[in-house]
Amino acid sequence: MPEFVIILKSTEELCKKRMMNLPENEIIKGHNDEMGFERRHKKYINENCRNDYFEFDQKQSIEDYFIEHDIEVYTLNINENTILEHILTNIYIFIEKNVKFNNFLPSTDEMLKNKLQEEQQILMDEKQKIKDIEDKVVLEEIKQNDDLIKAEKKRQQLLIKHQQQYIHNQSVPLRFYLIKNILPILTDALIYICKTKPKNPCLHIAQYLLENAHKYNIEEPNLENLQPEKEDEDNQLGEKPKDEK
Repeated sequence: MPEFVIILKSTEELCKKRMMNLPENEIIKGHNDEMGFERRHKKYINENCRNDYFEFDQKQSIEDYFIEHDIEVYTLNINENTILEHILTNIYIFIEKNVKFNNFLPSTDEMLKNKLQEEQQILMDEKQKIKDIEDKVVLEEIKQNDDLIKAEKKRQQLLIKHQQQYIHNQSVPLRFYLIKNILPILTDALIYICKTKPKNPCLHIAQYLLENAHKYNIEEPNLENLQPEKEDEDNQLGEKPKDEK
């Protein structure tokens, strides 16, 4: 059983007026609409209130029940001029009169402090979201740059490969030509120079090539015109001409 009871009373008209002023989204059909209110109010009157018009009405009210069990009842009558803060103040005073009132709801300072903490937390969360977005953008840019660098590197490698292949393809005929026509006589000329070891090897190589070109299937109609005169050969070989008598 409770130590004390607080009962709020009001007239039917005021309760009905308050019900009629409810916003539409809070109205539950059959419960707090006009028909629901009349049904519930009638049931409450029948079950909880005496009919003062009947002299011998023995029906007990809510107050009677608690009073019979020695429980203090504090009744507050509500009217149109009643202010909520006054009602709460009277209730606080009544409760503290009987027992020290413990308000388990947060105080104004606590609510302000909690609100400030919530705002700070929201601000920190927003900053963290912004930082996460910026970090994500930076990582995406780095990844894109890495992808571009890799793609450019791959493109350059393919370009170098194609260039090398092109050079190789272009050099194959030239190499075959050199191997077939130049390398044999040039090799023999070098062997000849290594054996004879002349003072002017470049001139001797040239002379060797001119004298022996016909042996290597080199067809030149004017090849004989390239033969140096005897005197020029002697001069080129460093021999002195004989004195005339």
